[in-house]
Amino acid sequence: LGGILIENTLMNDTINHSIIGIGINVNQLDFSEDLPLAVSMKQLASRDLDREVLLHEIIESIQHQFDLIFERKFELLLQAYDQNLYRKDAAHMFQDLQGNMFMGIIKGVHPEGMLLVENEDEVINTYNFKEISYL
Repeated sequence: LGGILIENTLMNDTINHSIIGIGINVNQLDFSEDLPLAVSMKQLASRDLDREVLLHEIIESIQHQFDLIFERKFELLLQAYDQNLYRKDAAHMFQDLQGNMFMGIIKGVHPEGMLLVENEDEVINTYNFKEISYL
């Protein structure tokens, strides 16, 4: 349906600036054969969507998130993220960087950004970006 691309420029060990792009398949009906799972909002809604209205809604939503950041309401951001977390509270197979496979349940995200995954022994472990993957 869409994607987000983030490009960071580093200076020493810190992010100097970021460029963020958002792409959404709105009214598209034809997709490349290289994208067998691609879909558009039009296909899901069974109607054309007004791209200008959608753009303004997206901008308004992004502005709201920035307002929460500027107001330092990080807990509200974390709660909203947690409520929309993909595959949360369901058992799935994972693989870690050493190739070990395990069953785990995503329980949330740590305030510092690590994924919280409960293992079969009911122990919650934290994982940084790309330290585990879905199988």
